[in-house]
Amino acid sequence: LTAILPVMCIMGVGMPWLVAAAYHHFRDSVFRVEAGPLGFSVLMYSIAAIIAVTLLILRRNLAVFGKAEIGGPTSTRYLSVFILVVLWILYITLSWLQSYNIITFDF
Repeated sequence: LTAILPVMCIMGVGMPWLVAAAYHHFRDSVFRVEAGPLGFSVLMYSIAAIIAVTLLILRRNLAVFGKAEIGGPTSTRYLSVFILVVLWILYITLSWLQSYNIITFDF
């Protein structure tokens, strides 16, 4: 199962790009793929992932979290859940707002 996921990803994304690139190469035209909101979404995802991994590292190493990634004191468990849910909501909301041009972010 693990090995088939990259293959399916390549077949689902890579193969259409390969066919389109070959088509445009033989027609002497330019194959352009507009980034659209992808750059912003990747940036927001990366920030959220760094914060989430930092939270897990802190949970593993700090006594206030019970030195446990999963479990530990009830209050810090709920705090961690709250932080992760807020990160998820922010990611979805900001990506949605940017894709509908309510907020703009250009690289």
